[in-house]
Amino acid sequence: MVNQEFIDEYGSRLKYDSQGKPTVESLLKIPAVKYIFDSQVDDALQNLNKQYKAGKYNYEDAIAKVGAFNRSKNFSSEYLATIMEVEGKDTNKVEFSIVKNTP
Repeated sequence: MVNQEFIDEYGSRLKYDSQGKPTVESLLKIPAVKYIFDSQVDDALQNLNKQYKAGKYNYEDAIAKVGAFNRSKNFSSEYLATIMEVEGKDTNKVEFSIVKNTP
């Protein structure tokens, strides 16, 4: 349910679905809503990276972690595990992390 005060203020800027509810796309065009949404995504990413121990690994270990995360169905539509080359002293390491999955 959407708060009537919110509708009164932003209703004319929203698009509605067939059930009369605001679409996610139109809600995310409102800066305050987008800010809250983005901060929740950032918190989720931090928690996932902590939970799955993001960091530097040798290539084989990192690939195993990427595969395990990306094969799980828990977060596959929203998040993606990746690896990146590490430059500098740790040239034999790669950086494993979880990022937002963008279509």
